[in-house]
Amino acid sequence: VIQTEHYRQLEWWNEQLENLLLADVTSNSISELRDQLRTENGPKGKPRSPATTVRYLAAISHVYTIAKKEWGWVTENPVLDVTKPKEPKGRVRFLSDDERDRLLKACKESNQPFLYIVVVLALSTGARRMEIMSLTWDVVDLNRGMAILNETKNDERRALPITGHALELLKKFP
Repeated sequence: VIQTEHYRQLEWWNEQLENLLLADVTSNSISELRDQLRTENGPKGKPRSPATTVRYLAAISHVYTIAKKEWGWVTENPVLDVTKPKEPKGRVRFLSDDERDRLLKACKESNQPFLYIVVVLALSTGARRMEIMSLTWDVVDLNRGMAILNETKNDERRALPITGHALELLKKFP
């Protein structure tokens, strides 16, 4: 899905800039196209949100970063001088007790043997799916109720406290 979105974004930029060389694109032309992005409807027929506009700008900015740093095709990234639309704050939502109970029940009934423990770990620790899936016994200390995450989204090691039901499940886990 993410690759499809990136492809769509880059196709849009290609259509808009197809008659220009990379070096001929200016911050002003990117600003005008940013404004066009914000006013025209997207593929679903709805106006694009500020967050979507920011994603489009990030896609073209990455192109310029590679063209500058790796290939030496341009001397600057014109997108860096363009003001990004302000994105709304993300919403914070927690599962209700009923939703959590139904989720855990469905996980227990699933034919996926590890689904229940993965979801319990996610709910109790806040760890991401890949952080949980990449856990190995050599980084888990059941006595201290702790795991060390070596591969995180931000490439920073961090300790993951494991308590309560999640710790009980791990202690019973083969």
